[in-house]
Amino acid sequence: MARSSRRINEVSPGHVCEIIKQLCPYTEEWPPRKAIAITINGRYFHSFSKIGRLSTAWHISGAALFQPWHYGAITKVMNKIHNKGYQTFLVAVAISVPEEQVVENNDPERMVVL
Repeated sequence: MARSSRRINEVSPGHVCEIIKQLCPYTEEWPPRKAIAITINGRYFHSFSKIGRLSTAWHISGAALFQPWHYGAITKVMNKIHNKGYQTFLVAVAISVPEEQVVENNDPERMVVL
């Protein structure tokens, strides 16, 4: 059986960077209150299995969340998904952070890595 081969355009890091800048505008607060999730056909990207199969989640709690500045990791995952023939979308996810962990103006003495 002949398989149709169609070329799928790869996602560039610059393109992902521009989309993320629109979804998560830069703020001075730390830790950031937004993360990025990848959606595929109404479901959320979770991971790839050992043999490379795509694993998705029905709910945002099962999604893999990316920090907004990790353009390379997001681009790599999106390209792998695109090569499998799926269309992806980026979604900004609001994160609730307790007020005692918020650091204004990136004060290095008070920064907490979560």
